Amino acid sequence: MVEIPLFEDIEIEKGGNLTNIEDSLQDRIVMIRRQIAKEAGFVLPEVKIRPNEDLSPNGYVIKIKGIEICKGEVKMDRYLALDKGEAKHEIEGEDVKEPVFGYKAKWIKPDKKEEVEKAGYLVVSSVEVVATHLKEIIKRYPHEFLGREEVKRLIDNIREEYKVVIDELIPNLLTIGEIRKVLINLLKEDVSIRNLPTILETLADNAYKSKEIDLLTECCRSALAREICRKYQVDNTIQVLTLDPRLEETIASSIESNGITLPPDVMQKLMKSLLEEIDRVEKMGHQPIILCPGRIRRHLKRLTERIVPDLVVLSYDEIVPEIEVKSVGMIRIE
Repeated sequence: MVEIPLFEDIEIEKGGNLTNIEDSLQDRIVMIRRQIAKEAGFVLPEVKIRPNEDLSPNGYVIKIKGIEICKGEVKMDRYLALDKGEAKHEIEGEDVKEPVFGYKAKWIKPDKKEEVEKAGYLVVSSVEVVATHLKEIIKRYPHEFLGREEVKRLIDNIREEYKVVIDELIPNLLTIGEIRKVLINLLKEDVSIRNLPTILETLADNAYKSKEIDLLTECCRSALAREICRKYQVDNTIQVLTLDPRLEETIASSIESNGITLPPDVMQKLMKSLLEEIDRVEKMGHQPIILCPGRIRRHLKRLTERIVPDLVVLSYDEIVPEIEVKSVGMIRIE
């Protein structure tokens, strides 16, 4: 019988010239996994590194469960100098676009590193380029790695201390699979599941009324309001974009069982206004955050995520009293 190899959860395939990258990269992967565990609240699977003769000699590919997510090229005998807008003058080197964020960059010789740094460039090694690329991909897709077994392990780790709530919740109210769906919803919007006891308490308080996963997710978000605010506050203030009250009502009245059904012309005007406000706020140096009523929060997030996937959408229920909210603009349509 021919054995079919299983896909790895996360893997990096490397070209022939990247033979010596593995040891240094593994050290950084350990740090990345530790940081993600602290931020997201669960331990990521190990990252496998393997050669791929079909790649270009300097190429690498990052895969999740066997599917290519991104790729790039690096040069082990060079440093990458990135111009993040602070460069004082042009430097010599091979022009290239940095593979992670798309910055203008140049490959430079090692003996030019100090000189280029003084010229205002950020200079990184090839190992750092690949590690950063991996980290950004993992931060974008943490929910991909949270299976039922991992959820069970997380719950078992706190079972002794929180036995009453766990016994009440599982399996009488929710299954491990249903709890996993809630945790995945949270991770998809960059909400940490580290405070698992509060999440389980909230599910136990609400699951007897409804087992709708999206509704339970919103309940958990409200319970995690302090953690959510801490992520976005600056000097105890969160700067937000709000919606015109008439637009709020338009969205609320368009909610159906399968989502929002806005007329095409309204949708077009909404996205135009949204993108204009996001651009304006980013030029002011602020992270775009929309604040809206809880009844439309998840619907607005899903409406916008294809066009602005990283847009943060918060509800009023997720703002704790001690946080000041400052409006820096309003999204409106004619």
